[in-house]
Amino acid sequence: MAFCEQENNHYVIGVAGNERLTRRIQPELAAAEADSLRRNRPARRFKDFSHSTRESWSRARRVVAKAEHLPGKANPRFVVTSLEETIASSRTVSVRRVAIAMDSHHPFQTEFARVHASFPT
Repeated sequence: MAFCEQENNHYVIGVAGNERLTRRIQPELAAAEADSLRRNRPARRFKDFSHSTRESWSRARRVVAKAEHLPGKANPRFVVTSLEETIASSRTVSVRRVAIAMDSHHPFQTEFARVHASFPT
């Protein structure tokens, strides 16, 4: 993350969940569980917040969390990102992916496309 920031590159990186992160999304996990039980299918909620580690990160960063409840268990997931949600982009969430649509004049469209192309499909 520090290298990307130093080189002015944006990033979205999956991070392992832990007790501190999971505590931050307890209301969303509870709502997803209630919805899952009521509808008898997986349910999810999303939340973003500023977070810092006790030692490994040099500063607080934006974390986007998926509070998901599958039949019989919680399935929280977390990513840390340098991207901020803006009017120039939007996100669409489906069962297996998050799609980001950018305005044709978005200032980071080329960089995002290059990073996206480097991930296996």
